[in-house]
Amino acid sequence: MSEYKVKGNSELKDFDAAQGILEVYANVYNIKDSHGDISIPGSFNKTVLEQKHEIIVLRNHKEDHLMGVPTEFDVNDPYGLRSVLEFNMKNAVANDTYNDVVFRHQKGQSVGVSIGAWVMKRGKNKADVLEYKLKEISVLPTLLPSNHLSVITSYKSEAEKHEVIKYLEEMYNLPYSDKRLIEVENILKSLTKEPDRCADTTPEDKPIVKSIFELLALKQCQN
Repeated sequence: MSEYKVKGNSELKDFDAAQGILEVYANVYNIKDSHGDISIPGSFNKTVLEQKHEIIVLRNHKEDHLMGVPTEFDVNDPYGLRSVLEFNMKNAVANDTYNDVVFRHQKGQSVGVSIGAWVMKRGKNKADVLEYKLKEISVLPTLLPSNHLSVITSYKSEAEKHEVIKYLEEMYNLPYSDKRLIEVENILKSLTKEPDRCADTTPEDKPIVKSIFELLALKQCQN
């Protein structure tokens, strides 16, 4: 019986900002992942041969956030399943996600890539996966933060606050959608004045900054 799993044993390899293309290792071989599984070389051969035109690219494994398609697979790369992902840059979610990747790369931060796939066949060692049926490849710009700028639970000084503001201001240099730029602007405005306080919090326990990217989806506290 096949098992459907979301697996994060992947790496961003390269990107082409002009074309909206990412080159990734959608899955890396011979390394035990968070499920305790080990992808064996050749485990994607059958699915790429038979279903490569059905595989899609999502944001954070959300089916309503379709961003593009893989245009190339290399099942013979000894390191892992090398894939070239092409984003539909006319789609706001795809455009903003792609620019999140570029921006974080410029900051020296890593970006998560993950797959959604059925495990179709295992080896004698039950950890070894011999065959997958690949459904989708996801880019995870907000789920795997890699330094203090992307996981700020509060700021403790004016210097740290200005560092966050500077970080957000630099996002204006990338071609985000109008919606995203308005969100960034609203966050910047909230950081340059005294924040509103919700009735159930105090100045001491209310987080001001949670995450640079998560903040873009966070609803403002209402009085």
